[in-house]
Amino acid sequence: SVTDVTASGNIIATNRPRFFVYRGNSELILNASNLATVAETVDFTTAVYNVGSAFDLNTERFTAPVTGLYRFDFSLLVGFTVPSSGVNWASFQLMKGTSTSAIADGSHRSYHEAYRGSGSSAGNVGDYSFKRVVNSATVSLTQNETIRLKVHASNSVNLRIHSGNQSSFSGYLIG
Repeated sequence: SVTDVTASGNIIATNRPRFFVYRGNSELILNASNLATVAETVDFTTAVYNVGSAFDLNTERFTAPVTGLYRFDFSLLVGFTVPSSGVNWASFQLMKGTSTSAIADGSHRSYHEAYRGSGSSAGNVGDYSFKRVVNSATVSLTQNETIRLKVHASNSVNLRIHSGNQSSFSGYLIG
């Protein structure tokens, strides 16, 4: 069972499914030439904990071991090249299942943008503009449904997701 009740009536949840993963020792660098139309799963390489082994580091997916309400959080340090003019952008969201368009109920997009207008001094061309992108969601999942963190971005941007615990994803069963 994922929750136990002691003889005195206290609830303990030592077996409750939960995970905390992060990028590891290398940055994830994506050339976003096609990410405006095709979403990419954010790659995490290291698990701090993975109770119930529900998060698969090979597929980057959490698979619900039981039907229930789950809480997910992500915090990413994201950067991309400052454009010579106009806008570069990236959008992050939790996706349910294998669809590229099924944003998980209870989730919303996190957005990062670098803008440079004509004559702007917002960094040199080729500089990276970094921002902390955070989000959380409470999502109802049935047993064996999956959740993954996806990114869409403007064309021709080099997107960087910082290494180490600067970029992490976590989740747990609420009940």
